[in-house]
Amino acid sequence: MAERLNLRQIEAFKAVVEAGTVNRAAEILCITQPAVSKLIASLERTVGFALFDRIRGRLVTTTEGMELYEEVYRTFLGIARIGQAAEAIRTHRQGHLVIGVMPALSTGFIQRVLKNFLAGRPEVRVSIHARSSQFIVDALANRQLDLGLIVSPSDHPLLRCEKLGPHNALCILPTGHRLAAADVIRAEDLAGEPFISLGEGTTYRHRMDELFASLGVERQLRIEASSAQTLYGLVAEGLGVALIDPLYLDGRHDRVVTKPFHPAFPLELGLGMPLDGPKTGLVAALAAEIHRAAATPVVAI
Repeated sequence: MAERLNLRQIEAFKAVVEAGTVNRAAEILCITQPAVSKLIASLERTVGFALFDRIRGRLVTTTEGMELYEEVYRTFLGIARIGQAAEAIRTHRQGHLVIGVMPALSTGFIQRVLKNFLAGRPEVRVSIHARSSQFIVDALANRQLDLGLIVSPSDHPLLRCEKLGPHNALCILPTGHRLAAADVIRAEDLAGEPFISLGEGTTYRHRMDELFASLGVERQLRIEASSAQTLYGLVAEGLGVALIDPLYLDGRHDRVVTKPFHPAFPLELGLGMPLDGPKTGLVAALAAEIHRAAATPVVAI
């Protein structure tokens, strides 16, 4: 090439191909029509072949010109991706996140997460939707949420899911309970004990029932609760005991005693996000804070 390519030539060429006429290209570039023609002629001299044919008064891109345009198009896509990356970096400290949280984690856990995450990020807004795990999975798959906390890692093909935990279940008892002074609550200690459980149909409930059945321990299934908050409140009122994930604890232990449970009953939560969704700096930062908080659950003995 006798001359070096320059960006203005490429911009004029791209505008003419996409607009179809030199006149429209000039309007897009905010320059005169003769200036566009001059840039195209200069580019043709530089590359050494014709970019357009004039057929019946219309510009038609040559075969060589179309091949060049395809390369130009790919290059401009790359530039657009750089812009998107810059935006993701910029929004690390500002932007709007929409997250789904199971009701059990909507008090206590998510509050601790957001207290740390939002510190130093005054321009960040967060919308929280406290819904069932299945609702959150569906909303994530439809890209209606940026992140979601769900009962267990999901194998949904449109999600990527990161494990939180596992955490061993804790036994919670009302203060003054006969087992409140024990160092560890064993499954056999709960034989005949009024027991508060999550409702049937959940993986958590199914696994718990299997555990006690395998150990030959028969509890007195007194109350079923649809949420961990309800379960927690029922224990606080002295209506029974329960097993709970440490992340469900909200830090208010004045009416509830929390004890380790044996045998270990591991529970696993999941942090889900859309498979093809952008993991921006802001999303990544919130995910990191969730992992940090999940690694250090609030537990009081």
